[in-house]
Amino acid sequence: MLTYVPYCYTIETSVGIYRDIKQEDHFFNIRKWKEAGGKIGDALTEVVAKLVENTNNAIKRKEKKLKK
Repeated sequence: MLTYVPYCYTIETSVGIYRDIKQEDHFFNIRKWKEAGGKIGDALTEVVAKLVENTNNAIKRKEKKLKK
């Protein structure tokens, strides 16, 4: 049985070093992992909020059409 998956994302990162905007290399540490995790969580929250908003708007449009 095939299942439709409307949105699928992957998150990839290095476990060693990263290069900043100044092209300087830095090692990951606990603080940087927490910072990255927080930013990923914030981004996912925005995506889910937009999906919920779009779904709610679509439901309202359908209900409005059905009332006519």
